[in-house]
Amino acid sequence: MSPLPADDLPPEEIKLPKRQAVVAKPTNGVAEVSLPEETLRAGMPIIRSRVVYLGPGDYHSISFGGQVNETYIEDKEGPVERRDRDGHDAEGNVVQGKMRHYVVLKEATDNTGTTQYDFSLRDSRGRFIDERIMPRDASQKLAGRPFTWCEHVGHLRRFVLARDERGEKLYEVMCKPEQVVLLQNHIRMSERARKANTQLYSEIKG
Repeated sequence: MSPLPADDLPPEEIKLPKRQAVVAKPTNGVAEVSLPEETLRAGMPIIRSRVVYLGPGDYHSISFGGQVNETYIEDKEGPVERRDRDGHDAEGNVVQGKMRHYVVLKEATDNTGTTQYDFSLRDSRGRFIDERIMPRDASQKLAGRPFTWCEHVGHLRRFVLARDERGEKLYEVMCKPEQVVLLQNHIRMSERARKANTQLYSEIKG
């Protein structure tokens, strides 16, 4: 089944329920909660979310335009460690690169690059990819389903709104409790702006 891109759906087919307060009750040590079926744009915040594929088949991937760009800035107190490339001294001996600390600045863009999300349960040899499968102690709906991570809020919006030919959800989007409202507001704002543009274009055409 192929998802129906949100940008291709007429406004009247995108129905977002009224905003509801989200009570975060993480279970089994998982700090993400499922995003209610309402949605987001105010900048492009980075929201690291787990996206679970609910459709059929062991192999599924999808690509969206846009990507998350990363800029590494050296900082002695930075949480990310990276080693410089190995070099050579005057005699040609290998000199191991120095370990440095960095902070990483991330920026989501819509107009450069492409990001692919792979939800395949098995590798090229048919073996299960354990780190890509939801644990057995997840909810009955999600246990054993393939998942991947997404940080691009525009892509999260498309995952939230994607439906199959029967109108069923294709993905479950889960994020940290403290980020749920941010994600909801961002999707709601983006849908409002998209509908306004659709109305404007129809008026110009008419």
